[in-house]
Amino acid sequence: MIASAIVFGAVEEEIGRRLQDEASEPKALWDVLRRIVGQRRSDTQQLHTGLWILDIMQDDLGYVAITQTVGDITRTTISTGLHEYGIEVSMDKMREDEAVVEGPQPNPRTLFIGADFDATRLEAPGHRGQDKSIKRFDEVVEAWSKYPPGRLVPLELFERSVGMCLWHGRFQWRARRYVNSGLRCLRGRK
Repeated sequence: MIASAIVFGAVEEEIGRRLQDEASEPKALWDVLRRIVGQRRSDTQQLHTGLWILDIMQDDLGYVAITQTVGDITRTTISTGLHEYGIEVSMDKMREDEAVVEGPQPNPRTLFIGADFDATRLEAPGHRGQDKSIKRFDEVVEAWSKYPPGRLVPLELFERSVGMCLWHGRFQWRARRYVNSGLRCLRGRK
């Protein structure tokens, strides 16, 4: 939460600086953004720009921006802003995730909290589990093949399966029904 507040403040400060500077480049873009922010602030009385969104969940940080330029400001500010406070950002993890997503960064497709969010087609945005996350889940599912129906599965495998189902349940339809069955089984097991 502290890291989120630090990044939010630093990004808003930089965007605010560019909004006030009439010479900000690209000029046409910043002129449009000034109108958007002015209208938004007039309508909602909010002080922040509303040109981007930041989310931090445990050790994952994700953001969405209205334009590539605002996204570039956010991406740059994340590492420099947090570094000033001694908070490390794994640039290796960021580069690993960005290598999966084709094209310049930031991108309409982003990896965050184990999900692959894709807004390249705005009329049909979607999300699913990341490939590496699905691969780990497949390994857990494969481990079940060693145990025929009716045989007791090791508690560690069962708990890991329920945990991964909870995780993947955010991306898959009807997963919650199966997760609830697993949770009921866990309650009754000593």
